[in-house]
Amino acid sequence: MNRVGLSVNLIVKNEEKFLAAALESIKTIADEIILVDTGSTDTTISIAEKYNCNIYHFNWVNDFSAARNYALSKSSYSYILYIDADERLNIDSIGELEKIINNPFIQAWYCTVKNIDNKNGVPKFSKYPRLFPNNPGVRFNGRVHEQIEDSLTKLGYTFGNSKIVIDHLGYDVDVTVLKDKATRNLKLLIDDYRDTNSAYTAYQVANTFAIMEQTMDAERYYRKALEYSDLNNAYRAVCYGYLAGTAFKRSEFEDAIKHINNAIKYNSKDPYLLLQACEFYLAIKNNREALIFITEAYKSNNEVLKSSGTNLISQGIEKNKLLAKLYYVLIINNSIDELKKIVLQELSFPVSQLLKSLFSGAKLKATEVNRFITERNIVEMLELLPLVLDKMLFVDVLILLSEKTKNSVVEYKLAEILIEQGKYPEAKYHLNKSLKLDVNNPVVWFFLISSEVSTGNINKAKSLINEAKRQFINLPNIHSKLTSIENKLS
Repeated sequence: MNRVGLSVNLIVKNEEKFLAAALESIKTIADEIILVDTGSTDTTISIAEKYNCNIYHFNWVNDFSAARNYALSKSSYSYILYIDADERLNIDSIGELEKIINNPFIQAWYCTVKNIDNKNGVPKFSKYPRLFPNNPGVRFNGRVHEQIEDSLTKLGYTFGNSKIVIDHLGYDVDVTVLKDKATRNLKLLIDDYRDTNSAYTAYQVANTFAIMEQTMDAERYYRKALEYSDLNNAYRAVCYGYLAGTAFKRSEFEDAIKHINNAIKYNSKDPYLLLQACEFYLAIKNNREALIFITEAYKSNNEVLKSSGTNLISQGIEKNKLLAKLYYVLIINNSIDELKKIVLQELSFPVSQLLKSLFSGAKLKATEVNRFITERNIVEMLELLPLVLDKMLFVDVLILLSEKTKNSVVEYKLAEILIEQGKYPEAKYHLNKSLKLDVNNPVVWFFLISSEVSTGNINKAKSLINEAKRQFINLPNIHSKLTSIENKLS
């Protein structure tokens, strides 16, 4: 019989950058630390030795479950918690862990994995059964994105929702690192899907293609995942959300709205999905419906940021970014009383401070306005500001931003105003600058083509159309519009 206590399991390879902090976070709660190394050539082992880990060596066989299961076989206490080297047990979770371990009622426990994302300013939360009873029958399955829930269920264990939080740093990295990791995992996942033909594996294959920005393959596997009746509702919502986003990029608004409504049906409290719905309804000029969804996104986001969410997957939105969008939609719906009420409730946020100053009649300079604009909320602020600033001040704001930031939207917004003023050479300069920053934005291409036509440069416009058609060859709606312009110029 296993001794009452906690075995913490890790599998590692070349984790000298992360390992010490992971071990530091568990050293006071773990009765033993089982560390399985799959071939480290750096200082990982010496770091583990300093924390008195029970170190085992395991020959890597392209199967994360095999290594996890080896770690399980070496564990000797009543409960097992597994973490990765790039994770840290949140210090506030230690009391909850102690309470569970010493409770005679044995069950598996969902823990919240808090995926740190400094780029977007808010974490993404996922729930997994990371803490479970030590039983020889418990086994991980899956070569990658390994799962243990099925095994625990088959053994008759019940599941509880714990307050244990594990901070994960692994996705707070450069996009190229994420793509490299996805590429490494892809073959293992494809092999797994061939062997298991499971909903979860199809879903993970789709996620991997999405990270690699292989849209067509991602869509194909998300659709495959949706065919399974046993796909978890949280994952089903992700599938529909992705399909909605790609349809929207192709200007297939009817499909985008159909998919996003399906996504929300399966995860009605996800702020990101609700924000997507708002954007889609704005695109078809249904401002009232957009207001309903942005209001729900605001309420749900407050809940997610306060309590880590109640769903298997919860993604928060940076508050300044969401408030800027909310204020924009309130203004275009002429809901000024509600706008002023929320501004006063949210005065700790810069965008609310800006609006309060403007409501009070303050005469601000461009430099003062720019203090309220950040890299994270710049797109939403550029949507909101034309509604609350006079045009000359807004132009000054754009000019300052153009000098200090590298943002495609800043450049084409400035170009748009310059075109209205008939200043085509200056407009083309900023449009070309915008295109270099984001070659995938069709709005910029259309503006640039239009400016060349307006200045009589038909051959240059035709050349740009051909370039754009190559760029958007997989977006039929964009391709069709470009062909229509081309025909008119012939």
